Amino acid sequence: MAGQRKREAVTVSFHYLARMQEDSNGEPCRTPFTLEEFSSLSDKIASLKPLDLSDERIKDAIKFKRQVPIENVKKINDKTIFGQYKASYWGHAYENTDVGKIPADSISLRPFYFLIYLSDSGKIYIATQYLGRFGSYGGIKSTICSMLSESKNIQAFSFRSDSATYGDVVPKEVRVQIARKHSDIASGNVFDSGALITFKKQSRGDDFAGEVKRRLFPRIGGAKENIQKAVSEILKQGKLVSVNDDDIEDCTIIGDVNGQRKMIYLIGDGSYASQFAINVTFNSDGHPEAAPTEKAMIELLTTQIIDKSEP
Repeated sequence: MAGQRKREAVTVSFHYLARMQEDSNGEPCRTPFTLEEFSSLSDKIASLKPLDLSDERIKDAIKFKRQVPIENVKKINDKTIFGQYKASYWGHAYENTDVGKIPADSISLRPFYFLIYLSDSGKIYIATQYLGRFGSYGGIKSTICSMLSESKNIQAFSFRSDSATYGDVVPKEVRVQIARKHSDIASGNVFDSGALITFKKQSRGDDFAGEVKRRLFPRIGGAKENIQKAVSEILKQGKLVSVNDDDIEDCTIIGDVNGQRKMIYLIGDGSYASQFAINVTFNSDGHPEAAPTEKAMIELLTTQIIDKSEP
């Protein structure tokens, strides 16, 4: 109907950066980020100029999430930054009713908000906003890390729920993204769309939901290679497709919780992070407004993350 506007769920994931080095005994230890380092990071982010999107090198960096455009940066205080970044989407052509065909190599940029905070313990926390299934923690993380010294020693961590959190989820579908197309599909419940494989319940007696919960749910929050191995074993055991573990780039479980759809991202952006829902207002473009999003992100960071994770 005319005048109606689609409203996607707005969520936030939380992560932190830590600088890890070896002590005199060769054991890993964390070197805190200082206020001076964070101030330098703030200045760099605030002084960023618009990216030259005609430069092919910059376009490649945006495509592969090594860099994101950042704008509307606000320094809340000496230890907190809020701003907006744009995540890239590309790789398949589609039709737009206003401008016609959008080519596959064209880059679409969607705006999202981020929050960066330096804790008393010297960790740099990153909160990143999602709209529905869209968002890009990987892109903003890479951009921030590139502005910090000793970036090769920086490790990223995500806050996530234990797999028990998903006890009420009834799996309905599993989507597996692979690095290259494989052709030996041999089951009716698998659909190959380029590098995307989707499989779901095939018959009434098929224990699809139970199998997914037994084999994949315990892997939630685990190491990427363990998730890849578990997904690969399910595919191979069902004679669905022959695929190398390392070829599995992403795995998403789509489930149902009391009639509500829930997405569980095992490997992709915000891969192991829980996403916290926030209640915000929207602008005329259908995106969250800045002020309520900033307020909600700070409140969640304080009450759900800092209070529970900092000494």
